[in-house]
Amino acid sequence: MNDFGSFSRAHSNNSRRIIVFFGVCLIFFIFYFTIDSLGTSPAYDYHPSRVSIPDVDYQAANGNQVQNGVDGSHIGQKKVDRPLTIQEAPKILIWTGLYQDPTWEHSVEKLLPCGCFVTRKRTYLNEAKIIIFHWRNLQVNDLPVKRSDQKWIWLHTESPHHTWRSNVMSSLQSKFDCWATYRQDSDFYIPYGVIEPRDSFNASMDSNLISTKLESKPKSIAWMVSNCKAPSGRDDYVKQLSNHIAVDIYGACGKLKCSFFSDFRSQGCWQKMANEYKFYLSFENSICTDYFTEKVVNIMSYNIIPIVFGGAQYSSVLPNHSFINALDYKSPKELASYLNYLSSNETAYNEYFDWKKSYHVKLMIPDRYDDIFCQIFTGLTGPEPKQCKGTNGENLVKWWFGGGHCKKWRPNIGLVKHEVY
Repeated sequence: MNDFGSFSRAHSNNSRRIIVFFGVCLIFFIFYFTIDSLGTSPAYDYHPSRVSIPDVDYQAANGNQVQNGVDGSHIGQKKVDRPLTIQEAPKILIWTGLYQDPTWEHSVEKLLPCGCFVTRKRTYLNEAKIIIFHWRNLQVNDLPVKRSDQKWIWLHTESPHHTWRSNVMSSLQSKFDCWATYRQDSDFYIPYGVIEPRDSFNASMDSNLISTKLESKPKSIAWMVSNCKAPSGRDDYVKQLSNHIAVDIYGACGKLKCSFFSDFRSQGCWQKMANEYKFYLSFENSICTDYFTEKVVNIMSYNIIPIVFGGAQYSSVLPNHSFINALDYKSPKELASYLNYLSSNETAYNEYFDWKKSYHVKLMIPDRYDDIFCQIFTGLTGPEPKQCKGTNGENLVKWWFGGGHCKKWRPNIGLVKHEVY
């Protein structure tokens, strides 16, 4: 009896140790991936002396030369006929990080095909003729002294509703020569993504790859969202829509998760939506001029119909019959009626994917910052350098907030003005 009791106590102690061990492992697992998803501390941007950017073997990583396809004489760079080295290439200095990412999706410390070297190293300040500032990360007490031969770029991809510190903008706007935003009337237009014709190597897509069997998609509408009570009024719209058709909400504003961490940027989440649902709500947090984000672009890579809700002229940036605009319908009830029709008509449903035979999706933000940097570089260093709005004395605050023409959707009313400034 004593032996059995000793065995039971030992067994019980071992079980507790095993439980504690796995509990510690689980906590470490969650902590590790949470830190990884948050990225590097933004202190990098504001206290550069505390963080150093590691040197890279450029010759091994991406070559230490680049063809000089642009005459850099407009920014003090002599034109040469041979490939440029890092030392010779004109410099673009990225003064701030990108939210929590100091590397801009690994787009810095490298030569670009357009003939410039992009860097975060502030030791290049006196050499750089183009300096880019991401507005969300900019700190007033962390600005260099501007030289007359430098072009300062105000880069911002949030809507006016999420543009903080308008008073600071007003005091600094004279320093920014050029404006790079999602607005089509920006000096440099940088949309979250574009739809491009397929190239000659992939001229068309097999129609069998884009046709969908409705029976394979048992659910109606999915929505991944973490910003609740957005200024666009989308929450109220979805609430009314769900009275007429089923809407599954993933993320902080709903009860569902697409994965353990609900990583909205993972392909697995998007693929899950496409596999299980017929429609996806690409609803923006703001309804402002030209504003559309990766919520639209990402989902168009999959066989699921996006329902858009925002301020962009979607017909000018997306292929014909590739989306459904919720604001084209008189009410959420009317939209639900059309969606129910498509849900029972496989031919009509699949017509929304015909565009994929001739076009493909190109995500710009966050995947193509190289292209954005080259657009800015070539625009300012070409034979006819761009004459930017700030250089010409235009008012940034008035242009951004006044020209945003933001609106809000209200139940039983529809769109109403919802200006910010």
